[in-house]
Amino acid sequence: MNDVLVRLRESAVSTVSQTPYSAMVGAFVNDAKREVEDSWQWSHIMDYLTFTTTAGLSSYETNTMLTRYAAPPLNYPNGAGERARLWQDNVTGDALLLNVTLNFESRLTYQPVLTDQIIKQKILNQPTQELGPPSVWQLAQSTFFAAPGMWNKAVLLYNLPDIAYTMQLFIVNPQDDLVADGDVMKVPTAPVVQKAYLYCLYERGEELGERMDLTVQKVEDTLSAAITLDQQLSQQFLALSIPQGSQY
Repeated sequence: MNDVLVRLRESAVSTVSQTPYSAMVGAFVNDAKREVEDSWQWSHIMDYLTFTTTAGLSSYETNTMLTRYAAPPLNYPNGAGERARLWQDNVTGDALLLNVTLNFESRLTYQPVLTDQIIKQKILNQPTQELGPPSVWQLAQSTFFAAPGMWNKAVLLYNLPDIAYTMQLFIVNPQDDLVADGDVMKVPTAPVVQKAYLYCLYERGEELGERMDLTVQKVEDTLSAAITLDQQLSQQFLALSIPQGSQY
């Protein structure tokens, strides 16, 4: 917040709520943070939900995962926040669900429910199905829950699990708004500062020595550079080695 105030030629403050103006700048910082969080699946807000399959059971509710698996590495106190979304592979764009069971490590193939109903039809309509390690999955509407965001969904697996497998569903889990002076931002700060500064310029109706189009371009350049760096980091984090030597 003080980085933004300096750019506005305002005095630094010792607490967010010190003046009405500093409180407004703090609100703009949170606005900018949300914009930056939504612009990319940053590695520092990437989490995963863990669940264990039951033999013969195809559907697993994400709300159940939230209440049962609130321990680390999840950052949010009760699991995932309402702004959480599926993490998508940087190359294929597919959502990511891994079987991390020892000797069964694999990446499941994602089939979007809006474009392919085959899995759901098999699960609901066939009296008997082949049992084995699940290889395909999709996210479908929950029949039990109606939570905000994506958490009114169910994970559908096919084949039907034959034993208990440990699954990890990767998500983008943004922070709540910053409130206390000591709150630490998880996404890169530079694009947040530039965006918050731009919002303040809009609010003032002034350009303060720099043409507005240059300020807008600086925001875009700073965000683009941060995304490029983080993309390299996230690719390193999501390398899953399996016993045969391959890598997902």
